[in-house]
Amino acid sequence: MPTALSTLTTRTRDTPERRGQTRMALSCTALIRINASITFPAQLRDLSSGSAQISCDSRYALMIDPSGTGKMLAELKPLELALALPFSGQTDDFKTRCRVKYCSPTADGTERNKMVLGLKFLSNDFAMLQKLDRIIEYLTNA
Repeated sequence: MPTALSTLTTRTRDTPERRGQTRMALSCTALIRINASITFPAQLRDLSSGSAQISCDSRYALMIDPSGTGKMLAELKPLELALALPFSGQTDDFKTRCRVKYCSPTADGTERNKMVLGLKFLSNDFAMLQKLDRIIEYLTNA
């Protein structure tokens, strides 16, 4: 079961928040679909109404960005992100298309062999985005 950790207003103590939306630190399992035949597990780290940050095994991240430099990210086809988010004592599914904005090793080094990916949502599915807003509001007020 995913757990809401806290609402974040800054990325780190020294780096100001760049997003217009509030981020919710949230830990739950995510699935990333690269194409019809490749899906891999990841761990959701935080979520906002327009983006998410995940961590995954570096082998999977290198499938997305083989160069490991981020230079190929603009050329990538969108990925699909699938989550089971907590809502009113149960879970609710959330799926969206997204683009990888960055792919880098974990900053604090606590997760060996892991990389962090920043995902920007591309979905124009209004009902799915409304569902996400309701879930974030519920978690913020829980």
